[in-house]
Amino acid sequence: MEYIWELPDNGYIKINIHCVILEVPLPNGNRLGVAAIIRNDKGEMLWGCLGSLADFNEEQASLIALQAACIHANKKDWPLVHIETDNFRVYETLRLQEQILLEEDQVEVYSLFNTLHANSFKIGKSKKCITHVPIRMNASAEYMANYGLENLKELVEIAKPFGNLDYFLQRDLGNVLPLPIMEVVQNFGDGEVIDGPPPPPSKKRKVSSSQGIRFGPQLPFGLPLDLGEVFSAPGNFFCRNLKWETGASGHVRDDKGKAKLMHDSSFNNSGLLSHAAMRLSDLGFNLDSILGGGAVPNDVLKSAIMEALSELLPSGSFSRPAKGGGADSVDKKAVVQVLKLMEPGKDKSQVEVKEFGPSTSGSLSD
Repeated sequence: MEYIWELPDNGYIKINIHCVILEVPLPNGNRLGVAAIIRNDKGEMLWGCLGSLADFNEEQASLIALQAACIHANKKDWPLVHIETDNFRVYETLRLQEQILLEEDQVEVYSLFNTLHANSFKIGKSKKCITHVPIRMNASAEYMANYGLENLKELVEIAKPFGNLDYFLQRDLGNVLPLPIMEVVQNFGDGEVIDGPPPPPSKKRKVSSSQGIRFGPQLPFGLPLDLGEVFSAPGNFFCRNLKWETGASGHVRDDKGKAKLMHDSSFNNSGLLSHAAMRLSDLGFNLDSILGGGAVPNDVLKSAIMEALSELLPSGSFSRPAKGGGADSVDKKAVVQVLKLMEPGKDKSQVEVKEFGPSTSGSLSD
């Protein structure tokens, strides 16, 4: 049968001892607590001691608490003593010390206990016995040892219960109701949600312009709408192979590969320069010459390229000249004139620039 604590035989007193030791000291510096309690055959507390012993190991501290209890029993003339401990080493050594050789750290504490027992022994009257019990049957002494570990710096004596000790004393007698067993169970559910909240709305993904995507109407080379309309005039070879969707919203292709990326470009022919681009290259224009109205073809082309790249590349990829200066200040009519000059099949001498202002020459110089 299982018991919380057993009463001693009639006329006996029972001494329960317990020692607790920690690997890491507490904030108060204690790492070992020990306690001993004496009760009569009715379960009433007669005496107790508890505290912290810093310079001893677990076995030595247990023997010290046991010796202090036996000293008090001799003073009170209690010859019949029943000792209970949960330390198996102490239990075995006290029973078999005549058959074993004590170690150096055991000699002092066991010698003092044996001397006390021999000097107080009375033939036919004194009797001491010891038993080993599990910790669950030594709860009162365990509570006292933990209390001494946390609150005391030395061994002290007590004559009556303190704190929650009375609860453990009554529990040892079976006079209290059991506490509920607090067991933490991991509850992961059955894989379903009952009346769960609706999922949050998904966020719209925003793609950077550096990924080759822009929004709005597709303009040839990314030029402004009004300039693009001028370039798309009938007869302009720049618009022969361009797909123009005025007012339509679309995306610049982000397909990989030169043949796919430049498929609809007028200068592209399966990744190679088209015949129109090659004829334009063979004309041998001097892009640094000054046309009528002060327009320079090189600046005009730079302006058109910068406007196109500003739509395809992320902002901050290249610096642009301030408004009103450089290539941005060129008249759009000059741009149209340069593009007309670039049309294949038209001789340089056939181009007149008189509409752009006075000029010393009516044709491009080599």
